[in-house]
Amino acid sequence: MATIRRHKTDADREIQPNPTGRVGVRRLVSGIMDDLKKLAYQQVQLAIHELQMEADRVVTIVTTAVGAVILVTLCATFLLLTAVAALHEMGGFSLWKSCGVVALILMVLAGILGLYLRLQTQRFRILPIRSLHTVKEDIRWIKEWIASPRM
Repeated sequence: MATIRRHKTDADREIQPNPTGRVGVRRLVSGIMDDLKKLAYQQVQLAIHELQMEADRVVTIVTTAVGAVILVTLCATFLLLTAVAALHEMGGFSLWKSCGVVALILMVLAGILGLYLRLQTQRFRILPIRSLHTVKEDIRWIKEWIASPRM
């Protein structure tokens, strides 16, 4: 049968009288250092999570850009061949006018995709803004806590 050990928590321990106050100060400083380590760890985790979210946005931007390039290439090839021939034959345009009309349509489509990519890249942030803001708030709170009179 396994024996389960019970660790004493701070609440279970008896408070020892300390005339010099050294152990109390050590415990206080140790507690503050532990809290700062925990805070730093949590801030790093928050920054990592935020960067992962931004990485997903990068994947979306790159995928959209690659898709746009492929579509523009295919459209340019097939539409130029088909539309130029159709405008020349059915519309009565000369060959160079037919090419100009098709190129204008392709430029409008490429412009729409370019605007979409521009909007996506404007939303992209390389720095974890929320994490930096949280760190600033934590530093401000620590400064206020240290400066405030206690007991």
